[in-house]
Amino acid sequence: MSTDEIVQHILSHCPDLNREEVMVAVEKKRTDSGGFLTEEAAARLVAAEFGLKIKFEKPHPRIFIKQLVAGLNNVTISGRVVAVNMPKEFPRPDRNGKIARMLIVDKTGAIRVALWDEKAELARNVQLRQIVKIFHGYVRQSRNRELELHLGQRSAMQISPPDANESDFPSIRDLLQKISQALKAGNNVYVEGVIKTTYPISTFQRKDGSQGKVMRLVLEDETGKAPVVFWNEKVDEMAEASVGMVALLVNAKVRKNRQDESLELHIDNLSSVETQHCP
Repeated sequence: MSTDEIVQHILSHCPDLNREEVMVAVEKKRTDSGGFLTEEAAARLVAAEFGLKIKFEKPHPRIFIKQLVAGLNNVTISGRVVAVNMPKEFPRPDRNGKIARMLIVDKTGAIRVALWDEKAELARNVQLRQIVKIFHGYVRQSRNRELELHLGQRSAMQISPPDANESDFPSIRDLLQKISQALKAGNNVYVEGVIKTTYPISTFQRKDGSQGKVMRLVLEDETGKAPVVFWNEKVDEMAEASVGMVALLVNAKVRKNRQDESLELHIDNLSSVETQHCP
């Protein structure tokens, strides 16, 4: 059982308690142990003090990303976060919903993660390069027929799980490709290069009447050059970028330019960008 499930079990049997009181007791157990106890183990001890027995379940076999198929439920899987965007609200007939998205990788592949409603807030605690463990997720196929892992009401997520094996999760630098290779690869491209040219920011009108932004630059490494197109909030992240800086692009997409069909890299809301001055 996850920590959230144990806490819910305690609350269901102890109606005089609230979640905050239970979590304070759990954290005290962890502090008293000198940090030796995991949050889940501490929650089990708190439950025991209230006379509740938490059954230990037999561990499930380890699952890797390439083994996921549409329709799977109750999935537990770990991955390194290589892209994350913050929660956004959207209208529903009865109330507003909320969603956040991440991209995680392991040694077998990558998958998009969708965090719905209250689970979307978990994205605020996640940083690039961290390993996360997701409990009770479910796998669905997106509109463009790509697999996505979803976190709903029953799902939970643990940051930096103690059972994570670093060798199972490539670093961002392990995934880097040269520009000449990346332009042939399609989606989920990881490249690093020097900014050779920047162009002014442009605005455009969307169909819904809102305003979007786009910015272009040229990135170069020893194998070639690539035009890079940044969209909307990613334009703001590049406000301080200038010629001569090094840019690391994570989860870029290769697209054809509509005018001459040349290949270019596109950076959207599920891409990440890091810039630094050339050493």
